[in-house]
Amino acid sequence: MKRTCAPSPSSPSSPPRLFDLFPDLPAQLAGVIPVRSLASFSAVNREAYAATRPRMHSISRLRSLPFVVPNPLHDSYVFVERLLEADSDTFLEAVSVGALPACTRLTVTNSDVSTVFLPTLIVLVSHGTVLCDLTYLNLSGIGMNSCDLISLVTVLASNASLLPRCEHFEFYDNDIDDHGMRALAFAEESVTRRFATLDVSYNRIGELGVAYISVAMYWNKFTNLRTLGVGGNRIGDNGLNALRYALHFQRSIETVILDDDAADSPYLRDVCDSRNIAVLVLT
Repeated sequence: MKRTCAPSPSSPSSPPRLFDLFPDLPAQLAGVIPVRSLASFSAVNREAYAATRPRMHSISRLRSLPFVVPNPLHDSYVFVERLLEADSDTFLEAVSVGALPACTRLTVTNSDVSTVFLPTLIVLVSHGTVLCDLTYLNLSGIGMNSCDLISLVTVLASNASLLPRCEHFEFYDNDIDDHGMRALAFAEESVTRRFATLDVSYNRIGELGVAYISVAMYWNKFTNLRTLGVGGNRIGDNGLNALRYALHFQRSIETVILDDDAADSPYLRDVCDSRNIAVLVLT
């Protein structure tokens, strides 16, 4: 049996339907996004690490540490798993002194890091002298929250030369909520157009957080976004409808990552089928 396509959304010149779903959204967009200053973090700066850098001078030394999983096929890939709080400083020291000079893919996952790990990593990035060749950044399962994401967005917006090649960002299985999505969705286009991959599956994002991203997609702020992951969040019917609407106009999207309930939506499926968008289902 041939499926009936969902009704096409109104033309871009008319008001987006998602504003009907979220009547308070225009007022919220007019507000100022609260950004915590990096100076408020109790993080150790790069100079402090460099002044006490024993034992850590090369990526080969870093790979000998027990929490680094080597990749024999790709020497530029660094995969850090089960990093404990006690080892956090060792890893950050390695980053600060340039022990990852040619690292193109960095993954830190499933780790019980200290509370200052992410703020310190962001401060190191802000110096512009580390991780310059990075194209893929995966910070998953390490307790990343909206303040961390807002700080990263703020740093990237402050200087286009920071992480200049990085376009794939995966932040799944963390504690990011709607506030983080708001900051990301309405950041400067110098930040949003970096993203070819944005995976925030399994966070604490609700329907409003997905609406923020959907509005930004409708306004064509994520011009290079090819993969979007929002599965494992409580996006609800309104969030799903907002995403469905945005996918009609986001021409760069190739893949969306959803959970079972969202992927089973016939309307969303029709949009994805008509646009040849692949749907990956989380299990």
